[in-house]
Amino acid sequence: MERKKSVAGIVYSDSLILIGKRLPTGSMASKWEFPGGKVEPDENYREALIREFKEEFSIDIEVGEKIAEAEFTHKGIVSDLFAYRVYFLNENPTWVLSEHEKIKWATIEEIKSLDFVDSDLLLIQQIEKKLAHEK
Repeated sequence: MERKKSVAGIVYSDSLILIGKRLPTGSMASKWEFPGGKVEPDENYREALIREFKEEFSIDIEVGEKIAEAEFTHKGIVSDLFAYRVYFLNENPTWVLSEHEKIKWATIEEIKSLDFVDSDLLLIQQIEKKLAHEK
């Protein structure tokens, strides 16, 4: 059986990372997360991120390099999670939230203290290391 694949978009600016707080329904209700989601069978990782940002925020993005990856198990299913650097095509995007009740910019330290999706927390150390090299 093929493993599930998910992607996370890491938008980084001035030592802050874009995160979203999920709507108060579903299995990860009201948890914070990096934007992204499941990769559909006919998509590659970049296409999935472009689609997810369009669906979740009505934002057009460009996908950069892969900066982190992790393996996690959810409801008995092993999944792979890949985080990519994401850039906005419009410098001042107009946000339309469909999957989140709010978004915010946060430091790595703040993210560690929030009620964050477990799978995304597995990426933190790699993201922190990668972004530290960019300072």
